[in-house]
Parts: sequence; structure tokens; C-alpha cells
Amino acid sequence: MEILSAALSAFLGGMILNLMPCVLPVLSLKLMSFAKQQHKESSLINSLSYTSGILVSFWILAFVLMALRSGGEKLGWGFQFQSPHFLSLLTIFMVLVSLNFFGVFEIGTGLISLSSNSDIPFGSGNHQQSSKKSAYVSSFMSGLLAVLVAAPCAAPFMGSAVGFALLSAPIVSFVIFTFLGLGLAFPFVILSLFPGLLKFMPGPGAWMDKLKQFFAFPMLATAIWLFWLFSELTTSWASAVLLFSILFAAFAAWIYGSFATLSSKYRILFSLVSVSILLFSYASAFYISSEKKSVKLQGETLSNNKMIPWKKFSPALLEQELKEKRAVFIDFTADWCLSCKVNEKVALEREEFKILLQEKDILPLKADWTEPDADIEKILSQYQRSSVPFYLLYDRSGKAHILPEILTPEILKEYINKI
Repeated sequence: MEILSAALSAFLGGMILNLMPCVLPVLSLKLMSFAKQQHKESSLINSLSYTSGILVSFWILAFVLMALRSGGEKLGWGFQFQSPHFLSLLTIFMVLVSLNFFGVFEIGTGLISLSSNSDIPFGSGNHQQSSKKSAYVSSFMSGLLAVLVAAPCAAPFMGSAVGFALLSAPIVSFVIFTFLGLGLAFPFVILSLFPGLLKFMPGPGAWMDKLKQFFAFPMLATAIWLFWLFSELTTSWASAVLLFSILFAAFAAWIYGSFATLSSKYRILFSLVSVSILLFSYASAFYISSEKKSVKLQGETLSNNKMIPWKKFSPALLEQELKEKRAVFIDFTADWCLSCKVNEKVALEREEFKILLQEKDILPLKADWTEPDADIEKILSQYQRSSVPFYLLYDRSGKAHILPEILTPEILKEYINKI
């Protein structure tokens, strides 16, 4: 029953994940593809391709997590966002997706041009079939990307399910991650099974080009956010190099879009030049990502400019305060966690919460998991969690109360008034 409960929680968490800010940019890709669908069959295959991409990505993530944990590493949901290498590569990728949406270049046009000049006969039917295959591959890749960008968000029901998965046998972990993926893909499968719901969407037309350009802005916003995360983990020099790498990648995309798709004898040359510049930009970004900041924030008090006088979490400080029969509130957070930032604005960094802490004499601790931290990972594992946000409220007897992943001022007041 415990496995069934975790699987159901994972499925519900996956569904709710579609509403989280991390996944919204990728949803624009799926909305575009659904707008193009005219038949139930093609829409269903498109959704199944998207589901396959999600499942493959989750399976790879589960395999990597289990392999690293078997080697003694303690990792959790969103661990890749602790890596400057991952952040730099994903930042460049998001910029390229934005440029593609703006029409700077089109993927596949050059290949069609090459095939049209080859000795292989391509009739109109084959072109249509090729277009369908391209759409299915695009849906599969969208599924892969959805899981990559979903990591900074932890939806309700998801935290406990992922924590249970990572502390269970490998086969159980893969089952839980599979249900998480099925939940993430479920709304689009429903849309494909009931095409009547798509009648509310306008048919294909010139408006789609404008919509595609509009969706480039959320992608750019994601790239800016990823760059900010990168700059928080690395030196100013590394950030500057990444900006130039992005510039070179954009230049490569412009070359490809302007020259590599033309029907000329120089097409292959321009394609090679474009790919070479792109590889150089990726290599530069990957290399410079090793330059991490050597100095971390020092001292116990973390928030001179914040409303709540947070102190840095440490097991020793927690143990000391609990021995003195003092209540403690711990905020497990990370710079890359968008859900954490929303909770801060909505519930934590507010006058009402500050007054509650003062009235009940509760010590606020902040456990920052932006970078790997063994102490934080240990206490997360203790409560079968592997993701943030996570909130613990210790009463004066030392009993821990787990708060929901989505906070409101009313929820905080309810839990604090119980102790």
C-alpha cells in the first residue's frame, strides 16, 4: 500500500507540475503543436511521442540518481541545477530555442534541401510523411526538455513521492518516476483522446507565427533566470565568458539560418562553419563553468536586508536550540527553486510571519541547498525527502511537524498556533 500511495502521489504531483512556472515555457511548445493538429490520430501519436520523451528523461534521471547514490553520493530532485556546467549548457540551449521561435533559423530545412537535390525520389507523400516524423521527433524532444526544466519546481504530493523513490529499491524508484512522468504527460494525452476539446483552439493560420514569436519571450526569460543561477555559483569572469559564448551561439544560429539553408554549393561549408562556432561556444561555456566562487556567505545571520532574521542552518545549532526547549522553524530552500521563491514572497517574508515568530519565540533557520550540502541532504533523507521546498517546525518538545510544500500566511498561522 505504501508503494501504491507513493505512485498515486507521484502521478498527482506530475499533473500539478504542469501548472508550475518552471514548465510553462515548454508548454508553449505543446500548445503550438496542438494548434497544428487536424486529425485525432496524428494528435494521439504526437502526445504519445511527448509522453515517451518525458518517460525516457525520467528513467535516465532515475538511473543517474540511483547510480550516484549507490556510489555514496547524496543527491535529490533538481540536483543538476547545482552544477554550473549544466546551467551554462542549458542557458545557451534556451537562447537557441528563442532564436528559433523568432525565425532566425529553422531546424530541418537544410536537410530537406539536401534531400531534394539527391538521387532519392521524394514525392509529395514522402514530404508529408517526413513532416509528420519531424513533428513526432519534436514532441519527443519537448518531453525531454520538459523534465529538464521542471527540476527547480516541486509540486504538491511530489516531494514525498520522490523522497520515497530515492530511498527505495531501484525497481520501486523506476515505478515512482514512471508515474511522475505519466502524470506530467496526462493532460496532453486527454486532449488527444478527446479532440473535441481542441475545438476551442483556432485553426492553423498566420496567427501561429506571431504566437510562436510571442512564446520566444518566456524562453528568453528562462535563459536569463538560468544565467542568474550560473552567476550565483561562479566567478564574474565565468559569467562574462558565458555571455560571449551565448553571443557566439547566436552568431552560429544566424549563419545557419541565413546561408546554410540556401540551395547553393556553399551550403555544406556554411553548415560546417555554423556547427563549428556552436561547438566552440558550448566548449567555452563548459570549460569556464569549473570556476566556482571560493568564498561563501559567512556568519550566522543571513538576512540583514530581509524581514525575517534568518540564521544559517547547522545540525549543531539545531541540536543546541532543541536542548534549550526552543521552537525552531527551518526553511529548506535553493536559489534555483522557483517554488521556494514564490513561498518567500507569498508567506515567509511578511510582517505577519515575523510577528508569529516573535510571539511564539521561534528561531528561524534557513537551509540553503543551492550548492551540495551533506548536512542538508542528511536531514532531508531523514524525513524521506529529496527536494525543496521543504519546511520543518519543531515544537518545544522536539517533535517535528512537516508543513505543505505550498505555503500561505493562513497555513503558517495554523501550524504555528498548534505548538
